[in-house]
Amino acid sequence: MKLRSRGGRVSSATRGPRHLRSLRNTEPISPHILFPIPSGIWYALAQVTLKFEEHTVDHKLQVRAEKEAAGYDREAYEHYCQSLRSVSHQKRPAAATEKPKRLEKFILKLAGPLNSVEAIEAAGCLSEEDRKVSAVRGTDDLGHPTDFCVVSSSTKERILSWIDTTKSSFKPILVRYSQAEKAISSTSHCPTLGIDTSLPQHRLNLGEKPSPAQDEYPVWYFLYGTLTDPVILTRLIGGNESETASQYRPAKIQRGRVTTWGGKYNALVGAPANSPPVQGSAFLVKTPAQEDALRCYETDKYEVARCEIEMLDDGTAVKGLTFRFVGGD
Repeated sequence: MKLRSRGGRVSSATRGPRHLRSLRNTEPISPHILFPIPSGIWYALAQVTLKFEEHTVDHKLQVRAEKEAAGYDREAYEHYCQSLRSVSHQKRPAAATEKPKRLEKFILKLAGPLNSVEAIEAAGCLSEEDRKVSAVRGTDDLGHPTDFCVVSSSTKERILSWIDTTKSSFKPILVRYSQAEKAISSTSHCPTLGIDTSLPQHRLNLGEKPSPAQDEYPVWYFLYGTLTDPVILTRLIGGNESETASQYRPAKIQRGRVTTWGGKYNALVGAPANSPPVQGSAFLVKTPAQEDALRCYETDKYEVARCEIEMLDDGTAVKGLTFRFVGGD
């Protein structure tokens, strides 16, 4: 089975936005506490305090103007300020910010004494979480029909232990199965590129249904980097290369920027609404099988996120999906 690496030219990256810090006014210093302060010095201290307060007010007005320009209404701005105050007084536990680790999966080539799922179960290697696993027909490196199945790390360890115990010369082919997560909410806009969907101005209106849905097909995808190459895309989803190339539409998205990870891989991350648009291509994914091929290509370093795609050929905008970078070294 062929494993392909990702690559391609990297767009220029800019630094992410800085975190805003809330400023709090200091209480006036009393001249009668601890030690007496001469009136001249006290006057100077009072002037410094007034200047600090004026600077604080100016800063707050500037932040308020920036937030209103970004689409915050009064309720959303007050919610933002309240969240800053609560965060500044609370120590956030490290565990709360960490995403739960995903269980590793592996593609196993069914061959030798383990040439079927039933054979794996009979050998006592199939873990409880893999009881419903089924074989999938594919092709090997020579193009020969071959059966595979996706198993958990528990089943993998049991297979290796079984081989060691039985002194078998069989060498299983196990390849780590890495796929971009797709968990599109049906009750909110989450996840959406460059938007905190928990803020009031981004919540669903009464009766509104977020789009695209988890299992909605066909669905537009915004592609960038190597996936804009019709040669690579055709290898992933099949078909004719020239036909695939004709289905690309030049497009751009807002609220994102392209950086890199691993020194060479393109990585789309969220960005403020006033950031420069990201240029790429729109492609209509017609089936879950095509989507799965793209998700496997992107690996679990990415996740599927909603975005608004603007077609550059006719200026129309559609609600679609893209691959957002979620972490890696």
